[in-house]
Amino acid sequence: MTVKRFGAAAQLLSELVSEILQYLRDFGVDLEALSHDPAATLSAIGDVIIVFVDPATLPRHCPVSACYDASSNPPRLLVSHDATAGRRAFSVLHEYAHHLRSHVTPVVDAFWALPDGGVSIEEDLADAFAAAVLLPANTVIDAFANGVTAEAVAGLWHVSSASREACCVAAANNLVLQSRFFGAWPRCRSA
Repeated sequence: MTVKRFGAAAQLLSELVSEILQYLRDFGVDLEALSHDPAATLSAIGDVIIVFVDPATLPRHCPVSACYDASSNPPRLLVSHDATAGRRAFSVLHEYAHHLRSHVTPVVDAFWALPDGGVSIEEDLADAFAAAVLLPANTVIDAFANGVTAEAVAGLWHVSSASREACCVAAANNLVLQSRFFGAWPRCRSA
């Protein structure tokens, strides 16, 4: 993939995540509550059922320790019970994004317009949505206001429901954004 195509895909994903978040706001979903306890918030909404399962029962193709089961009514989000709390939160939101891809009109339209029907970006969209809910932009900006440090990453983890890995990815992304803004890689200070 060329840099230009990668940039276009990243821009599309960003726009689609914004559309999904707006859809949820319009639907009356409290995004802050969703970020703190995705399973409880989605259970209260009731459009999906969340089932915590033994990981051995999940299909092999499930890379996030979870699976979306659209064949049930209402659809089920099957999530590994032995994952960490941060991983379970991410997995619940990731699978919920698969559910929303068919309910949010701008996402449906964007997928329809793609030559592969959205297959090439659906997993990335699900990841981006989960990350955006667990680590809202203002939370990440506040966490790294004084630079990307080990202390700042740990602080981000403590104020969010995200996994340690997701907080490290946010730190790395912040470094990339800073390098684009400042024109060079910023110095990382130790905590």
